[in-house]
Amino acid sequence: MRSPDVAAFDLTKPVALTLIAVLQHITDDSQAFDFIARLTEPLAPGSALAISTVTVENDPDGGPGTVRTYNQNGVPVVARNRTGVEALFAGFKLVDPGVVPVHHWRPGKEDQGVNDKDVYMYGAVAITH
Repeated sequence: MRSPDVAAFDLTKPVALTLIAVLQHITDDSQAFDFIARLTEPLAPGSALAISTVTVENDPDGGPGTVRTYNQNGVPVVARNRTGVEALFAGFKLVDPGVVPVHHWRPGKEDQGVNDKDVYMYGAVAITH
């Protein structure tokens, strides 16, 4: 059964599904894969899936201000590495530049000079087959 809000979309045509800062709160990978599968199953070929999620890979100190802060405040979070984020796109074709720190995905002037160490999010967009 679909929500009336979702039923308003014509899913016979490509749409974009954005999971921005969502999957970091699904700490079990198998649940994250299931969540993505359930949401993307009704989408038409050519639909886009955009994901951003927490990482600490770019911070040699392990991201003390990110994951620990969330978890200490009762908000479960998992940081995924690049390989883990790429796995979330299984069955999709990643759009260039693939999984990168979010400020490297189609960077604008405001992204110039941003230190990778200060960005704790990977992001990517992929297209369904």
